[in-house]
Amino acid sequence: MNSIDKERLVASILNRELDMFLSVTADDIYTCQQSPDSFLLHRRAQFDAWDVPTLSSYLEDLMEAEREGVNLMTRKYAYMGGQLERPEDKPFLDTIVEYLYYWQCDMFKRYPALMRGARNLEEDSDEGTSFRTYLMSELCTYSDITLKHLHDYVSRLALDSGNLSEMIYENVLKANGFSSIAAYVERLG
Repeated sequence: MNSIDKERLVASILNRELDMFLSVTADDIYTCQQSPDSFLLHRRAQFDAWDVPTLSSYLEDLMEAEREGVNLMTRKYAYMGGQLERPEDKPFLDTIVEYLYYWQCDMFKRYPALMRGARNLEEDSDEGTSFRTYLMSELCTYSDITLKHLHDYVSRLALDSGNLSEMIYENVLKANGFSSIAAYVERLG
């Protein structure tokens, strides 16, 4: 698959996610819903860092949810808020969380200035949901097939000394006009 096909795949995912995201209803409106451009920027940064098999599988998840009338974003927020219990039978979930948590911790160590505004790693509070809770909540909405693809991808990244968190932050910063994380950190002084 070439880069144009991957871009179309990402665009299709983003369109579906944005529709779901904007239709989430809750007692308290999520402030992030008031910034759909920011939502799209961050989600694109994530999906641009994924491999094609994971993207294709996740697109299938979204299309299946649409067919069933299920809003995966509503489910994610329900997991985050404790209205839904984490499923115990999700294969690969804990391993993926551990990889991504390790990489996020690494980002805090190497780039504290960059990570100043990031989610707290483990502690949920009135000010926000932790990285671990947010990640777990999102992963609980993925199909077992998508989790398998994502697990395989992050396992390969780990073997190659990759860091998915770093790839995502790099994508966010490039979308904001920086050439790299190092360029951004240097600008911060």
